[in-house]
Amino acid sequence: MEQRALPSSISGARSFGDNSEVEGDRAVLPPGSELEDFFENAAVGLHIVSNDGTILRANRAELDLLGYAPDEYIGRNIREVHADPATIDDILDRLSRREHLQHYRARLRARDGSIRWVEISSNARSAGGRMINTRCVTIDVTEKVKADELLREQEQRLALTYDSAGVGIVEADAEGRLLRVNGHLCHLLGYTQEELIGRPVFDWTYPADVEVDRAKYRQQVAGKIKSYAIEKRFVRKNGSMFWAVVTSSSVLDASGQFRYAVRVQHDVSERKEIEAILARRAEEQAALHQLTEMLQHALTPEGVYEAALDAIQRGLRCQRASILLLDGGSMKFVAWRGLSDAYRAAVEGHSPWSAADRDPQPISMRDVEHAELPDSLKQAIRTEGISAVCFIPITEGGRLLGKFMAYFDEPHDCTAEQLDVAQTIARQLRFGLERVRTQKAAQRLAAIVESSHDAIVSKDLNGIVSTWNGSAERLFGYTAAEMVGKPIATIIPEDRLGEEPLILGRIRNGELVDHFETVRRRKDGTLVDISLTISPVRDASGRIIGASKIARDISDKKIAEARIQDSERQLRD
Repeated sequence: MEQRALPSSISGARSFGDNSEVEGDRAVLPPGSELEDFFENAAVGLHIVSNDGTILRANRAELDLLGYAPDEYIGRNIREVHADPATIDDILDRLSRREHLQHYRARLRARDGSIRWVEISSNARSAGGRMINTRCVTIDVTEKVKADELLREQEQRLALTYDSAGVGIVEADAEGRLLRVNGHLCHLLGYTQEELIGRPVFDWTYPADVEVDRAKYRQQVAGKIKSYAIEKRFVRKNGSMFWAVVTSSSVLDASGQFRYAVRVQHDVSERKEIEAILARRAEEQAALHQLTEMLQHALTPEGVYEAALDAIQRGLRCQRASILLLDGGSMKFVAWRGLSDAYRAAVEGHSPWSAADRDPQPISMRDVEHAELPDSLKQAIRTEGISAVCFIPITEGGRLLGKFMAYFDEPHDCTAEQLDVAQTIARQLRFGLERVRTQKAAQRLAAIVESSHDAIVSKDLNGIVSTWNGSAERLFGYTAAEMVGKPIATIIPEDRLGEEPLILGRIRNGELVDHFETVRRRKDGTLVDISLTISPVRDASGRIIGASKIARDISDKKIAEARIQDSERQLRD
């Protein structure tokens, strides 16, 4: 067969007919053959290197990969192209020992200085036991390497995020057994990873919350739901408890079947604690509001006591309560709930304060068993089943009036907030009792005023009538509806209008106007002789806010006086 050399710009080699022969250490291919066409137009890089590393031939894909022209690449030493000398030395050494290389990863330096990652598959062509040249396939894997590196970075970042996340993260199989846990969950539960892996995720769930979570998880494994979220309690290794929001999401296989679940546990104990505090504050405020409302309608001390006991039990969340007031220097029960007669008889009269104490403060006994109390008192409390007690003084101006007691069936610390609520209840209780007493006194006074034979009138410092009793109606002829809100000058004759400013002036100065005899005009226009006694009216702070006037009809007295004067005149005459 006729042989001819290939153009050097393409092949850089001379042809020869038999692959077993070598001419000048140059590899040849039959010109125009299918093998020549395959080599030159292969989709992957192909090159042939001599035993000293000289590039004998390279196809278009190889040249395009690195950006070289044929005369820039062919004839160079392959070591100049490799970015890592140790790599090419290892490749040539292994090929010289007749090893076959498969997908050997290396870095090649392109003409523009950039680096291309390649995988080289190669073997050696030998004669007489000596390597003549190599035959190499070069596959560009730069993008794959970049993708692998990016994936590796992402996996590292994900692993770092997984382990460093501020939430507990686990992976669980269809049975709920833990496949993987992160460090934060170990911290939350107090277990090591070795102690957790392989155990069911429900093992650390608070018993009352297990079934709800398990039922949801079964639905998730069955494919009925892809994810769910639940709030539940966990039990730590040391026995303490915390709340967490658990979000469980399914990871499916290519066929859409459940593989495992990723469960994220976010500790919400602080939020739950805040919610509980807010709920307690709301309940306390509701108790105080209800107490205020009930006291407004309480007409008797018993009504006040019932309202206060409701507020004590609701606001302090105690199981029993009582109210005691000082009576003859000793504390006496006036109202109670849940206390036996024997207990009340045993403890009545006992008090942590004396009647002479000023500004007594609340006292809280967390555990009565460890309190310093007389043995007889402690035995009575123990028999009653009381574990903790809170003493709240009822005072007025620093003076002890009584106390109320809150009883707890279990040891209990009364917080500062609870003590604030308790003291507010004590103040409201005192106000309520004062109000009832004041109402009774006002009712007695009103009865006295209404039954009085004298006209009793009150007015402000501007002379405007505030009250007008029945005797005033009878004396002056005006009804209360006609006079209340009207000037007192309505009943003063014109020639005596100057008296009113003088009277109000004396009242403003705190003076008493006693038995002032004057004349007033009735509704029918007739005049009536009266005697006035006028006293200042003061508010709680002692400020004068008006006047109380008692008017007595002295017409008969005046007639009698006139008769006496007439008789005396007649005797003189």
